Amino acid sequence: MLRAMGYRVVDTRVREGRRKLVAQELGAQAIKLNRFDNEPGQPGREHDERRSRQEEIYLAVAGAGRIVVDGDEVSLEPGVFVLVEPASTRQVVAGPEGLSYVIVGAEIPAP
Repeated sequence: MLRAMGYRVVDTRVREGRRKLVAQELGAQAIKLNRFDNEPGQPGREHDERRSRQEEIYLAVAGAGRIVVDGDEVSLEPGVFVLVEPASTRQVVAGPEGLSYVIVGAEIPAP
């Protein structure tokens, strides 16, 4: 990680593994952001964010695939942004050429 006054840089291209904890590596305090690199056809973990109360925005950065939200399939490709509410079940599945995507999340304050 490059650290300079006022900013930090992480290059995910040199990180191993499917999941890259971008915000954590940058030392972000309020923003949650991870990058995932899925092989062709590889599914992500099906889950919801009820306990964390985290809403998430999914966006593809390379390749294509789909996100299944509460049983509905939505195309996930560069230029498409999908917001998923905490209680919804979601699972990302890479297409035939693989899929690299980013998830940006934030906790919804308790009422």
